[in-house]
Amino acid sequence: MQTVGPDANCDFDTTTGQTLQQALTTTGVTEVRLIINEVYNGGFIIDKPLQITGGYDNCIDATQNIPSQSLNAKSTLSGQNTERVIDIINCSQGSVVLDSLQISDGNSDNLGITRGAGINTINSTCDLIVRNSNISSNTGLVGSGIFYDGLGTGSVFIQDSFFYNNATSNSGRDAQGGGIYSFSSLTIVGNSGFYDNTSGRGGAIFMRGDRYPGDVSLTIIGGDDLPNVGFFRNEVRGFLNGSFGGAIYMRDLASAQLTGHRETFNGIEYGDDAFPITFDRNSANGSSNRGGGIYLTTSSLDISNSQFFANSAGTGGAIAFDSNDPNSMLNIDANPEQCWREQGCNTFIENVGGGGGAIWSINNAKAHIKHSYFSGNSANTGTSIAIGNSADFILESSIIYKDTQNANILLDRSIISASDSSFTILYSTIVENDASEAVFNSVNGGAGHTVYNSIIYNENAPNISTGTVSNQFDCVLADRQDSQLINITATEYADLFVDSTNQDFRLKRSAVAVDLCADVTTINSVEDIQGLARGYDLPDIPNLSGTFDAGANEFNDDLIFRNSFE
Repeated sequence: MQTVGPDANCDFDTTTGQTLQQALTTTGVTEVRLIINEVYNGGFIIDKPLQITGGYDNCIDATQNIPSQSLNAKSTLSGQNTERVIDIINCSQGSVVLDSLQISDGNSDNLGITRGAGINTINSTCDLIVRNSNISSNTGLVGSGIFYDGLGTGSVFIQDSFFYNNATSNSGRDAQGGGIYSFSSLTIVGNSGFYDNTSGRGGAIFMRGDRYPGDVSLTIIGGDDLPNVGFFRNEVRGFLNGSFGGAIYMRDLASAQLTGHRETFNGIEYGDDAFPITFDRNSANGSSNRGGGIYLTTSSLDISNSQFFANSAGTGGAIAFDSNDPNSMLNIDANPEQCWREQGCNTFIENVGGGGGAIWSINNAKAHIKHSYFSGNSANTGTSIAIGNSADFILESSIIYKDTQNANILLDRSIISASDSSFTILYSTIVENDASEAVFNSVNGGAGHTVYNSIIYNENAPNISTGTVSNQFDCVLADRQDSQLINITATEYADLFVDSTNQDFRLKRSAVAVDLCADVTTINSVEDIQGLARGYDLPDIPNLSGTFDAGANEFNDDLIFRNSFE
């Protein structure tokens, strides 16, 4: 271990002209420790596994591994806006660990290799581990904060670190990955965040797995409710043929998992059940741009315990899923016992897109959305969901409430829209939405829409459904007469929920939705939006078609409810 800084007690005293680079190239050195009252100018080359640790007040403390007690103490490595901060070159069989560092002001625009202004890898298989660090204000063409290619072997691990104000310098065809561009697997855990990063595609993160097929994955486990933990105000713009993925762009990944609750990774538990993974005000604005929060193609994605708020895009305000692969799947679900809120562990609120205010999926895309809550989203078609080109969508045990009420800036023709596609809705509550034409719209072929065991009450929508494709409803409570619907009065609707104004959609014991339906035979749905078993039978209430309740919630008076509903 070697120490570096402006201190006579350091192994490398920078006041005498000695440098950090000299320490990094010293034979046998596996760790270098830095003190904080110095800016270490960039152009550093790392060609072997080692650790750089910052955040020490002086070199005596660094030798004894006594970190500074100053809040967020970090040692600064700067490119001074003229050069790259770190190159990792020809490194193999180990890890490069960067701990308690501020890596800033890298600029690779005028270098022979214009990628990775903060950190760049060349011909290296060493894993990259970044802990308790900030990567900020770096500018390059690709992967401005970090460009990483582990040659099919290495991977990136980020813990308790922040990426902010990184930007790709060109918004044309090549500008990708404002914060990170990776050909290799990426894991992000703890109190980590990405905010105010900008690129042509993948404002915060650009991931692609086609260079090493089947080996590349993305794992993100959220942290606490601290400022900027998650994805905030990242943006894509100006990319030729469309800017996609305001926060994250992913393609050809073997797997991707975004988790906002406690989760074990490599034997260590990260995350907190009380705080979801957050996507807030990310954008891909412009008519040809997609996925304000996330854009994925030829990849599968699992999301659990999340909140998407006020993201915006040309299509897919929160998520755009352009599958192009019949085997890929978007799965949004949660374990309600680990949920951060009582009803709807995944929330989509006030997102805006020309098509699919919250979610847009096309080209054989398959999606299954459960335990989710939609409100205040806006779009020309499909304020919550729009699908097309042979997509298949299932919405289950979810709530759509007052969509269009808060955004209300586009035409808001329909809440759910399908073109040459099919969707199935079961055990869901879709109420008090303000579509200008219909709740559901299906056109151009496909299997249309099928709705089972749900509550569809939207007096301000002129129609329940419009379009050219057949519809099927089974055990659906609605606000109007139809041979396939169970019409209920305004009085009966007012008696359905405990307190819908405050988002408590538990059914009252006296609600007409209780013990109303038979189970759905084609799909086995075993739990409601709160994780309660479906099919609870109240012996004193007649069963119309069975013991299963309509809507997202199953009434059960034998249980004591959690948290605010005790």
